[in-house]
Amino acid sequence: MINEKLVIVDGVRTPFCKMGTDLSGLGADELGRIAVVALLSKTDLDPTMIDEVIFGCVGQPVDAANVSRVIALRAGIP
Repeated sequence: MINEKLVIVDGVRTPFCKMGTDLSGLGADELGRIAVVALLSKTDLDPTMIDEVIFGCVGQPVDAANVSRVIALRAGIP
């Protein structure tokens, strides 16, 4: 077994609102991108140091089946 270190730096989340209201025009991938960009800005973490992005999403977007990967790429994580 490889001895790897897991580090959780910080966390952010998208705001709560009622379905069909303020955030209805944004998809899960865009909401995730906004959260990741905020986290990177808040922590000054170098995106190239990130090995994995994990997101929870109740309904995966049709055009972004691997929504965590899509979010990471759109937020500038290679």
